[in-house]
This record gives sequence, structure tokens and C-alpha cells, in this order.
Amino acid sequence: MTMTVRESTLDPAPQRSPEPIPAEPMTWEQWLAFDPDNDTRYELVQGVPVMTRPKSALNAWAAERLTQQLAAAGIEFRWLRHGGIEIQRDPKPTGREADLLVVRKESLRDTSYFSGDEVVLAVECVSAGSSDERDWVTKREEYARVGVNAYLVVDRVRGQLVLFDRIVDGMYSRRQDADPEVTLELGEHRIAVRLDQLLE
Repeated sequence: MTMTVRESTLDPAPQRSPEPIPAEPMTWEQWLAFDPDNDTRYELVQGVPVMTRPKSALNAWAAERLTQQLAAAGIEFRWLRHGGIEIQRDPKPTGREADLLVVRKESLRDTSYFSGDEVVLAVECVSAGSSDERDWVTKREEYARVGVNAYLVVDRVRGQLVLFDRIVDGMYSRRQDADPEVTLELGEHRIAVRLDQLLE
């Protein structure tokens, strides 16, 4: 039996062009509806979408190792990779994206962004060549101001693991430098975290 194979006459599915970056600052509502339709990640800074650097495999692994520690501790919170934190809506809307967010169970819902007081822990794995000002200063100040309970910075390039917590007057009042570990206080749980364990 002879089989004849014909080329399909169906038209390929149309490809949607990526949404252009607006020339004017965006409102918070415009930002939530913004869909660039590509693999690029953005943060909204004072109404302007800012492209973030791709995370290295080692930084992604450090975040994964931390989630494993949280799971092993049996904490009652929920953790999310690349979760969003709403910094402000007006007059210049800003939304940040953390490498890892820990939120209360009751806060988990169909949303891209959480308010600061819903976030128990925000984690940033610093990439080589990223902005020290953004990761070590700007985000620390913003997170404290909106009530993020604690901010953990994993900087494998410098070999640093630093935890900022205990907010007083809109600022983190305590800084823990790993010597050799920091202690996360998540509800009733106390979890010791070491940099070498995150990178092993």
C-alpha cells in the first residue's frame, strides 16, 4: 500500500508581537496589565519598567536550597519564587520582585504582588555585576518602609549572608552577618542558615 503525504494547508498560529515598553510612566493598573510576551523579567520603578538581570544557575540553586530548608523545618508559611512586592501605587508606582518570598498562608491568592505587611521574608540572591545600591540599600529601605518583616541578602560573590530584620520607625534595626550563620525568625520557628549550605 502506498501512502501519500501532503503538506498541511493550515496556516501557522499567528505570533503576537511583544508589547512595546511605554514611552510615558505607567500607572499601577497599566503595569498589572502589561504583558511583554517574552522571557524578560521587569520591575516597575517610579512608573518605568526596568529590565532585571537574568539569575545565574548558582543563585537559582541557592534559592532552591533555602526553600528545601524551609520545607524541612515544617513552617506554616508559603514560599514563592520571583514573588512581587508592592512598594507604592501613587504618585510614582513601584513594584519589586524578590528571588524568594515567604508569605503567610492566608495571604496566598491569585495575585502577582503582595503588600509589604503580608511578606514574612524577602530573599535577594545578588548577581555578579548587579547594582549594590539597589540590592543593599534601595530594596532594604523600601522593604522596611512597607513592612516586610525581614530581608535576607545572599551574596556569593563577596561570600556574604546578611539578614535585616526588626523594623523600628520604618527601618530595619538589626543586621545579622553570618558568623557562620544567621537565624531566621518565622513565627515560632528559628531556622539557622549558613552560606556554605546554600551553595553546596
